[in-house]
Amino acid sequence: MRRGDQDRRFSARDAWRDATSQFSEWRDVTSQFAAALQKPTTLRERLRTDKKMRIVAFVMLAIILFCLIPTPILAVTTTYGLAKDGQAHLKNAENDFKLLASKPTNLALISDAQNELQAAHNDFFQLQIRLSLASPAAAIPGVGSKLSGPEKLLPLAVEGTQAGVYACDALKVILTGLKNPLGTSGGLTSADTDQVANDFDQIHTLFGQIAPGIMTLTQSDLSLAPSLWKTIASVQTKMPEIVSLVNDFDGVAHALPSLLGVGKPSPYLVEVLDSSELRPTGGFIGNFGVLTLQNGRLQPFHVSDITLIDSSVKFDNVPNKQVITIPDRYTWMRQVFVNPWDASWSLRDSNLDPNYPTVAQYAMQLYPELQPMAQANLDAQPNNTVHLYDPQKSGQFVGVITLSLGFFAQALTAVGGVTVSDGPIHENVDAGNFVAKIHYYALYKGGNDSQSCGDTSCAKIFTSDVVKAFMEKFKSNLPLYIGKIGKLFYESLKTKDVEIFVTNPDTEQALQDLKIAGTVAAPKTGDSVFQVDTNIGANKDNAFLQYQMTDGVSLDDGGNVTHHLNWQYYWPNIPASKDGIIPSTNPWDIPNLSYAAGAPDYHSYSRVFTPPNAKLLSQLNMQNFNTDTEFDRNTFGGDVYAHFLQTTKYGVAWSVPNTVVHDSAGYHYHVIYQREAGIIWPLTIKVTLPSCVSNATPPVTSGLQPTDKVKVEGNVVTITTNLTVDEQFQFDWNC
Repeated sequence: MRRGDQDRRFSARDAWRDATSQFSEWRDVTSQFAAALQKPTTLRERLRTDKKMRIVAFVMLAIILFCLIPTPILAVTTTYGLAKDGQAHLKNAENDFKLLASKPTNLALISDAQNELQAAHNDFFQLQIRLSLASPAAAIPGVGSKLSGPEKLLPLAVEGTQAGVYACDALKVILTGLKNPLGTSGGLTSADTDQVANDFDQIHTLFGQIAPGIMTLTQSDLSLAPSLWKTIASVQTKMPEIVSLVNDFDGVAHALPSLLGVGKPSPYLVEVLDSSELRPTGGFIGNFGVLTLQNGRLQPFHVSDITLIDSSVKFDNVPNKQVITIPDRYTWMRQVFVNPWDASWSLRDSNLDPNYPTVAQYAMQLYPELQPMAQANLDAQPNNTVHLYDPQKSGQFVGVITLSLGFFAQALTAVGGVTVSDGPIHENVDAGNFVAKIHYYALYKGGNDSQSCGDTSCAKIFTSDVVKAFMEKFKSNLPLYIGKIGKLFYESLKTKDVEIFVTNPDTEQALQDLKIAGTVAAPKTGDSVFQVDTNIGANKDNAFLQYQMTDGVSLDDGGNVTHHLNWQYYWPNIPASKDGIIPSTNPWDIPNLSYAAGAPDYHSYSRVFTPPNAKLLSQLNMQNFNTDTEFDRNTFGGDVYAHFLQTTKYGVAWSVPNTVVHDSAGYHYHVIYQREAGIIWPLTIKVTLPSCVSNATPPVTSGLQPTDKVKVEGNVVTITTNLTVDEQFQFDWNC
């Protein structure tokens, strides 16, 4: 029996004993009353007893009024201490969870939060029983309304705190099993994952009772705590999303064995992206690896140059060649190649869409198609020691994880930098110089990218060494670093510096419901804007370009919206770095840099994703312009360029009909601006509301980030932001 169940039974037993005692006292009084009111047998006795009857009746009425009505009210008053105590325990649990945000692996904090939730649960359960004894008082005018709210709220508090206890229990089991994720023994067991699944089943059942109760609450039910109504109303609005998440996490809990390798290893394909050569999911795929989890423990991990898996489609001088046709939807990618119609698709070019689940599945499809010939090419090299992971022999991938160089730079900050010492390389690497040194050794000082050297190609030794040095430092003081890296990992999912796809449908759905799946947003209502660049110039120009984006949004009286989105690039005269990777003049004229011959400019295929009913009005300066439909969005795309020491501007204008919502509360306009992974656009949004909006009724704007700046002038709202995450804005007004 669980501790919580024991406490619940004990609390119920005490409450029943109290109720039985009060019932016994009431029975004695009513028995005496009944005896006194026995029907007289004679007229004299009846007359003699009339006065006595009136007196007794008056006394008993007083007793009834005193005992039957005030006593429950007094019982409510005496239980105020229980309510206050329960609230205090909840507050303590809330404080523990806030501390957990910075110390997510602290088991003592989780245990303390669990104990506080259990104590709150016991208080609320006793309060619920005692309040039921006050039910006769509900007949008194003004009292019933005071009791109806608590009668609705208390079951929710009882079930909610119990669900919290189960959640803490599951978290403790997981963290205990994962306390040494880089160790060679221990880890999670099947019994552990069964316990977690059982806890989430209990949570799922409890929430099935909580959700309907929350939806029936009204503002009058919270007359004793009116400040709670705003929170309750917000929860009611978001209840469909919350229900979906609870269902998802129950599925995730049952999928833990396959996700964490409990019972058999779980391999993930890992891609490392370079945002200096921007691609829709964050950058060019320059390195790859296979991360394997076994019982929740991370097996030895390293990264290799992407050219090793792509050798059969990239190089001409290899014994094994193959051609994989580029899908028709990416015909614009063919212009990168010298012979466009003989071009072959590859893993390094598989992330040409911003919808991460799509490109992750492409990667899982391409890898086993490339691996046999790639391994044969490696085996043909003398002294080769690289053995590529073979999904056919060692197990299919359970997911794909993408890590940007930006994530690694932040991770280096978390561990205080690393030292790389390998042969002629002796470097202290930190967040400030990491990306520049990666480029320097890979593009300027590196060796042959088709020749294997250790775990990678001779061109990417430094990159591989940095990852190894980081893993060693991380392992050297795991308690110090794991909380920092864990928090960074989660935050990076929101900024898309880390992206994850898993083949388990429940887990993937949970990522999507949490809005950390890297998908193209396709809201059923409202508006959306998503500008996406794909660097197809075969260069690292994004490292030094400067950007600016503006969107003029106009709303008319009919609820229609018009956008005028413009963006620009400026290529500054950046002095040469000490490594010489970015010279002060002719940035493309560097030995060994893989810039396309005769193409010194930044060249991007740019797309703007809009709602499916958007109508194109005009476009500015884009070449080979076209319209399409992708991921339930209309897209407007074409080629754009940036030139050294110049500013170039591009734009698209479109309209979206019937976007504004009108209800009893007024008018509402909701819009999402999505961030492309790997780039931060300084964005200015100027929203002109209908002319009926004036200074007397300024619009309300919600969904802002702490760093966003808002200016309201009449019916014009201007928002200035750096687009580091997907941002959503809600404009509400009345006319």
